[in-house]
Amino acid sequence: DASIDYSSLFNNDGKLNATVGSILGLSALKPLHSRENERFIPSKLYIRQEMIDVFDKLTTDRKENPDIIGQVLIGARGVGKSVLFFLVAIWQAVHENRVIYWRKTKTSALDESVSVFSFSKSNAKETTIEVRFSRSVEEDQTLYALHNDDLCGQLEYPRFNQLEKKMLVFVDGPNHKDKMDTFSGKANYFCTSGGHPLPKPEARRSQKLVTLCGWREPTLKDALNAILERPLTDDESASVYYLTGGRIRDALRVALDNNERESLKDEYQQSVTMDSVKASELATQSTEGSAEEKSKDTSSWRTMFVSKNRIVYQVVDSVYLLVLLTAKCNLNEILKAYNLTMTLGARAAAGWLFEELMHKWFCDKHPSPCVSHHRGTGTAKESVLQLVDSFVYWMPSIHNFGNIDAAMADGHNCIHCVQYTIQSTHALNQWKLHVDVIGGIQNADNLKDVDTVQIYYTVPLGNEFQVPLVQEELGGVKYFAHVVFIDVASAITIDTSSRNGFIFLNNHA
Repeated sequence: DASIDYSSLFNNDGKLNATVGSILGLSALKPLHSRENERFIPSKLYIRQEMIDVFDKLTTDRKENPDIIGQVLIGARGVGKSVLFFLVAIWQAVHENRVIYWRKTKTSALDESVSVFSFSKSNAKETTIEVRFSRSVEEDQTLYALHNDDLCGQLEYPRFNQLEKKMLVFVDGPNHKDKMDTFSGKANYFCTSGGHPLPKPEARRSQKLVTLCGWREPTLKDALNAILERPLTDDESASVYYLTGGRIRDALRVALDNNERESLKDEYQQSVTMDSVKASELATQSTEGSAEEKSKDTSSWRTMFVSKNRIVYQVVDSVYLLVLLTAKCNLNEILKAYNLTMTLGARAAAGWLFEELMHKWFCDKHPSPCVSHHRGTGTAKESVLQLVDSFVYWMPSIHNFGNIDAAMADGHNCIHCVQYTIQSTHALNQWKLHVDVIGGIQNADNLKDVDTVQIYYTVPLGNEFQVPLVQEELGGVKYFAHVVFIDVASAITIDTSSRNGFIFLNNHA
């Protein structure tokens, strides 16, 4: 049993007691922790706009629309759904609803047992709610006295139809194959990483899906810097997002721990290289998917987002994972995902996919004089040192390192640098390029005499692009900038426009 003072969680307007970009302290929930290193209920929560929007939707929609009988919170694993869902359950108890909350999530990442909580508010004038709970429930266990006032006799795991009608039931981590974990049971709210089918047309007024999207890169960086014991450098932040995409749980895990970072890379590599894992959709316009961590397709690795016109879509936004998966894809599969994200206006995802589309072309075709390719490993600066020979298409170990995405030496003391973008221009920190990339390349004996750099801003045909100003000479090295337009209508047009556009290729027209 526990008594929780909720005054620090919600303000007088019934909203989360925090603004966008601030920290919401959750120390009031410490009595509900199952152990010292609690994973489900964190000690503090960084608030982003999407969280406020979802919280408001889950707490007000049923009140404003009596037709709604149930809501499902969907989103990828590790984006913060569960703790937000838990706060919604507490909010309902604060507003004098009787609440049962089942947390059925059992993942290797969290190493948790099934939990159940019963919330009630006994005194309307006090700022406390009473909680009875168990953090270790077995599937064959019956709960005689979890809360005698709330349960009708025994509560068999987890038969909601034995509950009094006046109670609200929350289920985190439902099993969609169990009828009880659907709206046919007595639950009112679900939270799932496996996605959820759109309700049938006749039920869409009463059953609503609510999406908590993944974290955007700038917001994730702000959150990490607010939560961690020290702020991250720009390069550290970029490398974290490159690996984890918009999943804050993974980002917090690896941000300051190189061992955890390598462990997550190993998990990705082992999963993707399994013979049973086939190339699948890198992006899809769907609310469905698998929550299984060892799924045989990419659905568990895609992160959900919501487009500007409120369409739910999913995309593999860990670029590290995207690189592994594109090795099992052909050019057309990547192009399909790129076209979908462009149609939805998901420009960040489209940008990653355009880059991987072009990497795929170079790596598959090795257009003359390119004879091989190499994707760097280790830190970004370590990966630069791995470019040691001419005619090798080299890619840094993180996205956009030194403001470039690829480079190749041509055997004539010239480095050809490629930057892929779908934007109308692209920032250039020429000094960073000169020191971090060109300076690193010049450490190789075969490339120490590099004296010229050609930069190719490569964009899809139809985009307008303004080439940034380039200082003509820096540290004895001459710099030149160009724009190359790629026709992405098909694999054939990509091949033709690439061969014609890059002047360092032998058959350039």
